[in-house]
Amino acid sequence: MARMADHNVRRFLAWLCWTLSLLHVSLASPFCDLGPTAPLSMLDPMLLCVFVSTNPPRKMIFRILVEEYASLILTGSKTLALGGVLPVAGLIGSNSSCFTMDTIYSPLDMPGQASTLAASAEACQARCATIKDCAHFSYFAVDRMCHLQNSSAVAKVIPSGQSGPPNCATGVSQDIHAWVSSSTSSPALPLNCNGDADSNIRGKYVSCPQVYASSSHLAHLLSLVINVRDGFIHSFVWDNGCEACGPQNCMQSALSLDSVNMRPAAEKEESGSCGTTHVHCADPKVSCDLQVLVTWAGTDKDGRHLQSAGRRLSQFGGTTMSSVYETMDYYAT
Repeated sequence: MARMADHNVRRFLAWLCWTLSLLHVSLASPFCDLGPTAPLSMLDPMLLCVFVSTNPPRKMIFRILVEEYASLILTGSKTLALGGVLPVAGLIGSNSSCFTMDTIYSPLDMPGQASTLAASAEACQARCATIKDCAHFSYFAVDRMCHLQNSSAVAKVIPSGQSGPPNCATGVSQDIHAWVSSSTSSPALPLNCNGDADSNIRGKYVSCPQVYASSSHLAHLLSLVINVRDGFIHSFVWDNGCEACGPQNCMQSALSLDSVNMRPAAEKEESGSCGTTHVHCADPKVSCDLQVLVTWAGTDKDGRHLQSAGRRLSQFGGTTMSSVYETMDYYAT
């Protein structure tokens, strides 16, 4: 009896630890628990969550139809990206609301700009604001060294470092990514796509992250393919590229995001997405809210083929693809 009681106590303590761990994750994690799911047939309705990587993440829920070519617009996402501050962990002071603690950008010094002494992180930011092509500053309070970086620099976690954009009113302290999830009772964190391990486990209900906003551009038009096998979602695939815009307006997505503060990892995808500059999007007449174009591929529960993915953006190329973006900009004005 004593042995059984001891065994039950150990089981209870293990259950309690698991529960507390789950609660800790749940308090800071995005969720898309929209009820049970069933095998999908053509034109069946389905609920889809679209997240953006603020801290905590924000989401919008859309009702779409299987095989329907859908356009999902995240109203207000432009304001979120251009309206200044993202609520990220470790912020300091009211005058430094877009600074990120324990993060710097590498390489430390952009061409032509050596490190200098600065009395504060705010002073370092002010220097960045006066330098052409300065996209980030990095500051170390220990030795008061100020470093400036251009848009090619990559964020890295360094204790005691601080970083931010040249202007809190117009920049973002870290790239904003989007991801999608179907209904699930588990936390709907974006996939870690730096390898196949996470995709093999959770790829049936959540996607990789896809960049929406950087310190200089917004990728307001993204293409998503939902792959279905016999009525069950098999994967979500972002289908974007930079053939229509060239390297200057090409934005690369991080392969993963930190599950606590949504900070993008340093590893980037090989392809990218076409972006529009902040200057252009800042015009009140221009709509740069995130728009996700959804298409389908695979088979429904009755074995019928889903073919709307044949109309996805990557099926167009060259001048045709460029005209798509030009048309989007025209109707946005």
